Amino acid sequence: MSMRTTSSALLALLLLGPPLVGVARAGGVAEEAKLKAGDKAVDFQISAEMEGVLRRKEALVAEKRRQAIGLLEEYLRTHKVSEATGEIVYQLAELRWEESKASFLERMAKYNADTDRCTAAKEKADPKQKPVPCPQSVPKLDLSSSLGLYKRLLEEFPTFRKTDMVLYLYGFALRQEGKLELGLTYFKRIIAEFPQSRFLPDAWMAVAEARFYSDGNYVTAQAAYEEVLKFPQSALYDLALFKTAWCMWKRGNAEAAARRFKEV
Repeated sequence: MSMRTTSSALLALLLLGPPLVGVARAGGVAEEAKLKAGDKAVDFQISAEMEGVLRRKEALVAEKRRQAIGLLEEYLRTHKVSEATGEIVYQLAELRWEESKASFLERMAKYNADTDRCTAAKEKADPKQKPVPCPQSVPKLDLSSSLGLYKRLLEEFPTFRKTDMVLYLYGFALRQEGKLELGLTYFKRIIAEFPQSRFLPDAWMAVAEARFYSDGNYVTAQAAYEEVLKFPQSALYDLALFKTAWCMWKRGNAEAAARRFKEV
């Protein structure tokens, strides 16, 4: 079997079989659990044996993810644009996103561990000695490898079946890079172009937060938060409820704000 035939067969399995992206999301299990522990990290205990199991699983997932990325990139290099191209680009962007997330979690876990060791060393150090240096730069989630792929999807495949999700992910990634205003335009596109999207409450929340914090317009911010409240099953519902009360208070309607706060 030729290399081209093998690659095509593997690609078909990737697209038609169980999504490898879902498997890729298992990466960073140990680090993510520790990070989520937050202030309760002291109570987070994991046996050396279990951590070893998780590490081996993560290494296997990372290797499968790298293989899938290589396969998809090879396909894009060696095949002309077709109906399948949009799906290939989307899958590649997802895998790149997960790779960036796994890398971020690993770097953040190391940063936290180094900071803890530094703090402990400072507490025990002789004040007459040179201070122990601590980590200065907090790791950041770098989604640049996915940004270009999402941009390509939006520009070259405007009818892609998951365009609303691409708009959301692209807007989110832009905001992670500090491009808040630009990212907001893509959330607004979800509202304007995809009124049935499951990302509608997230898009309205982004708009509401911009109106509240950037514009200081509590009237329009409240209106946007009220849009989020039309989705009671959304994870953002309680936050939106709280923020509407805050808007009422900011506008001088203390009585209505008090009633709304009681609903939170």
